Amino acid sequence: MSKTIKNLAIATVALAIAVLAYVYWPEKKEEVIGSLSSSTGSPVDANQDNVTFIASLSGLKTLTVDPEIFNMPTFQSLKDNTVEILLNTGDVGRVNPFAPVAGSIPLGDQTQNNAGLIPLFQDMN
Repeated sequence: MSKTIKNLAIATVALAIAVLAYVYWPEKKEEVIGSLSSSTGSPVDANQDNVTFIASLSGLKTLTVDPEIFNMPTFQSLKDNTVEILLNTGDVGRVNPFAPVAGSIPLGDQTQNNAGLIPLFQDMN
């Protein structure tokens, strides 16, 4: 067997192995857990993350605040900048927000069905 045929056979076998490995090699599939997705994590990792988060969240329940902070001069110097919003004053908005504004230029005969429409073509006589 000549050297060229031997090299060609080896290259063909190597190419065939590479193609088969590419086709049949298991892919990393994206795992969907609830609304979270992970391409490297497993469901066990996601559950561990949930347990860690819940443990941190439950740690907030045991949080205590020293009531002495409310007697400090720094806290006492804070100002309340809230603004009261009056909702029932009677002057909020208009009864019909789509009605023409008083003093505006009328757009046509208000008694016809096409009241308020701007004509596209006007008689130029």
